[in-house]
Amino acid sequence: MKIGINLQDIKQRNLKAILRVVNKHGQIPKKEIAEVLGMTPMTISNIANEMIDEGILKTIGKKEEKNIGRKKILIGINYEYKKVIGIYIYRDDEFIRAKIGITYLNSEAIDEINLKYEKDEDPAYIFQDISKGIKEKLKKLKVNKNEILGIGISIVGIVDQENGISVNAQGLWKKKVEVAQVFKENFDIPVHVANNIHSYFLAYKLFENMQTDNGNYIFLKYGTGIGSALIMNNEIQDGIHFSAGKLSHIRVESPAIVKCPCGDINCLDAVVNFYRIINEVKEVYSEEVTPVLYEKTNGIEENINIEHIFYAYSQGEVMIKEILERKYYAIASVLVDIVKFIDPDRVFITGYGFTNETLNRLFFDYVYELSNRKISREIFVKNDIYKIPQYIGAVALILEKEFYN
Repeated sequence: MKIGINLQDIKQRNLKAILRVVNKHGQIPKKEIAEVLGMTPMTISNIANEMIDEGILKTIGKKEEKNIGRKKILIGINYEYKKVIGIYIYRDDEFIRAKIGITYLNSEAIDEINLKYEKDEDPAYIFQDISKGIKEKLKKLKVNKNEILGIGISIVGIVDQENGISVNAQGLWKKKVEVAQVFKENFDIPVHVANNIHSYFLAYKLFENMQTDNGNYIFLKYGTGIGSALIMNNEIQDGIHFSAGKLSHIRVESPAIVKCPCGDINCLDAVVNFYRIINEVKEVYSEEVTPVLYEKTNGIEENINIEHIFYAYSQGEVMIKEILERKYYAIASVLVDIVKFIDPDRVFITGYGFTNETLNRLFFDYVYELSNRKISREIFVKNDIYKIPQYIGAVALILEKEFYN
C-alpha cells in the first residue's frame, strides 16, 4: 500500500504490523502495541504519530491505567481513510450476476450495484459494463480515484491470483480470461482477483476476528455448491496449477453419472450442489411419495427450493432423507480423507448447507464413523460468514493485499 510516507522496508513492515494489531484490538494504547510487537514504545509512537498525521490512524479516547490514575490515549484505524470496491461475479440458474460494493476499510457499505447478464455473454463485455457501472456510481458519490485503495474481484473456479487470470471458471465462461488487466486499464488502481472461497476465508479472518496462529486449517463452505480452501502456516495455498485444497473436484460415488462443468464426472460439487439436489427431488416429487414437501410447496413443482427440502427432511420425509443423507455422506467421505492427509488444527465450516442441526449431527456422525472414530467434532468450527454480502470477500482481498500486508 502506498500511503504517502517515504519509509524504509523495515519501517514499512512495522507499519503493517501496527495496523494488524490495531485492527485486531479495535482500540489500543501505543504502549500496548509495543508490548504485543516487542518493539520500543518510542518506535511505535513515532510510526503511529506519522500514521495519525497521514489520516490512517486516529485517536479515539482515553483509558485509565490501573494503580496510576493516568489516562492512556487509545488509537484506532480511521476506516474512512480509503474506500474499497469489491466485486463478486457468479452464475445462477438464470444469469451471470455481479454484486458490487463500495465500502469503507471496515467493510461498511457506502453503496451497492447489482448487474446481470445472459449466460453466454462475452466476459470482455461484462467487465466493461461493470466498469461503466462503477464509474457512474463513483461519480454520483463524488468519489475520486485517489480515495480508492483498490478493486477486489471474487469469482468461482481456478484463479491465477498473481496474474489476475480466471483459468477455469467452471461454467461462468468457457475460456481463460484476463480479469485484472481490464479493470487496471479502466481505473489505474490496484486490482486483485481470487477464488470466491479464498476471499470468504480472508473475510472471516479480517472481519470476524478469527483466532488463528501459524497452524494448518481447512475452510469448507457448503452453499449452492461446495467450496474449500487449504490454509497452511496461516497462508492460503494455491499450488502450481492454482487448484490446491479444492475438495469440490474430488470424485465420489453416485448412483448416476453426473457431469461436472470442469469436464470430469461425479465430482463432489456436481453430485451434492443444491441444483442437483432439487432436480433429484423433483424426480420423486408427488403427493404420495413426498407429502410433506408437496403440501409445503402447494403442489407446485417449480416452488421447490432447498429451504423446503430441508424442512421436509426435518419432518422425516423418507425419500428426502435418502437423497440428503447420500449427499452428506459423500461430503464426509471426502473430508475425512483430506483431514487424515493434512491433519489440520481446525476445520472451519460455513454455508446454508450447514444450518440444519439434524443434518449437521448426521454429518459429524459420518465423519466420526468413516475415520474409525479418530476425527471428533471438536476440530470443527462452525461460522456464519456466508451471511455477509457476497462482495465482502473481494473487499477483504484488497485489504489483505494492499493494507495489512
